[in-house]
Amino acid sequence: MSTSRDLETLLQHRADVLRQLSEIGDLRQGSLTSQYRKCGKPGCHCAKGPGHGPYLQLTRTVKGKTRCRSIPAAAEDQTRVQIEEYKRLRELVRQLIEVSDEICDARLDRSRGDEVKKKPSRPS
Repeated sequence: MSTSRDLETLLQHRADVLRQLSEIGDLRQGSLTSQYRKCGKPGCHCAKGPGHGPYLQLTRTVKGKTRCRSIPAAAEDQTRVQIEEYKRLRELVRQLIEVSDEICDARLDRSRGDEVKKKPSRPS
């Protein structure tokens, strides 16, 4: 990948990833789960069944601790989109790191080629 065309392709790819990063919308880290709860009343239907619910919870880890937040049913679709945006962000960052590493390698290879050409020859 030391040719200028390859470097140009890598630079274009990086520009595309940066453009996509600028288009990231609202995002949330975590996973959405359905929870059922029992109220504790002996005569309630939940004592014999799965419980009341489903109640949606967004679960994520913050500084090594699990954090849960209740999500209203009306916000389920929006929350799922936000979680997907977070996953998209992570993937774009991975791509940006990868292409930047390749760009750095290509530039390093190019500069090494220039150094070899510029070295004066030894007299025989």
